[in-house]
Amino acid sequence: MSPGTLAFADYLIPQRAGNSGARVRFVVHPQQLADEGMCVSLRGRERAVVKPLMNAAKVCVKKMAVLGVLFLSVLAASARAQNNYEIQVYGSDLVEPGHTMVELHSNFTIQGFKTMMDGVYPDNHAEHETVEITHGFTPWFECGLYIFTSMHSGQGWDWVGDHIRPRFTAPESWRWPVGVSISNEIGYQRRVYSVDTWT
Repeated sequence: MSPGTLAFADYLIPQRAGNSGARVRFVVHPQQLADEGMCVSLRGRERAVVKPLMNAAKVCVKKMAVLGVLFLSVLAASARAQNNYEIQVYGSDLVEPGHTMVELHSNFTIQGFKTMMDGVYPDNHAEHETVEITHGFTPWFECGLYIFTSMHSGQGWDWVGDHIRPRFTAPESWRWPVGVSISNEIGYQRRVYSVDTWT
């Protein structure tokens, strides 16, 4: 095998009850195989069958399945717990310095409470419109303003409250392998729309 040639390790996951089987392919540089003392069997198109990689594939697939189930469980739980005025989960990139972004977020409550609860208006079939205005100040800082409104039969269209959201990010000059940012929303909402007026 020439120094620039890649070897392929194929592992076929057997078909069992509950799964349809799968083929996992690893691309391995020959030097890596030699360094790890692995035995390579070449046939025709330089396909390698490498037992240690096949064992790793079994462990990897099992771990990925467990992580997938945990991720979906958390996602389902958070979807049920979503607040009527929740808007989005942020990445680490910010609005460019000197620029302003304006967005409109719409949330409709398909199934909510139908009578006043703890002095809060019912939210069943309520439409919530939120204006977000975000300005970038530096490459590592932006600030957003949210104006919350609600439309509901019997109450009309009403102002709910406002939040401000400063957000800082790790500058690209730090060359971190992942983007990291931190933000916090601080604001007021009227008592007829939330038990907690300040958050």
